[in-house]
Amino acid sequence: MGLVEFYSELLGTKDIRMIARYLDYLASKEIKGHWPCPCHTGRRLRDCHIKLLLDLRSKISRKDATNSVNMIKNSGLLTT
Repeated sequence: MGLVEFYSELLGTKDIRMIARYLDYLASKEIKGHWPCPCHTGRRLRDCHIKLLLDLRSKISRKDATNSVNMIKNSGLLTT
């Protein structure tokens, strides 16, 4: 839960699914502006939160993002 709290404060949301989407993007090799924004506004990333993701990319390594999203997904918090 400490992991979720950390990212919750960093991203300004308590929505675990949204946190996992952001981490999936941060874990990817490249962030592309045409992807749908993980905040679910329906807008493209370049028109919404790309600056936030690029800023986070400079602070969170791909490896850490991958490990974090895997821990969240394996925790059972993302049950459908």
